Amino acid sequence: MIMVNKGKTGARRSIRLSAWRTLGDRFGLSVFLDLFGCAAQLNRTMSNPSDDETLFLKDLVKTSRQRAHHVKWIDRDGTERTTVLTPAEASRLNAIAHARKVSKSEVLRQAAHIPVNS
Repeated sequence: MIMVNKGKTGARRSIRLSAWRTLGDRFGLSVFLDLFGCAAQLNRTMSNPSDDETLFLKDLVKTSRQRAHHVKWIDRDGTERTTVLTPAEASRLNAIAHARKVSKSEVLRQAAHIPVNS
């Protein structure tokens, strides 16, 4: 058992290592103990993802680490919407809005009227 002092309050928390090891063995999880925050972080190992899957996951992580851009606009039915864009999408939308000399939210409102063929 490990005892850890926590912050200014001096509260003590204990972590029973055998319980974490049992949990890790039971579910096939790697357990990393963060002794400063008294938290356990569980990481499940991926079993040989395909190349397509790996590429998708890399792009997903890369995108999620970038700053998201939020654009508020009003849909054609009057509903207020917020669209979250990646930096590349925000840049492209900004260029379109600049060329049309309107706001980004106005471009999205106009785009809502474009029919979607299914």
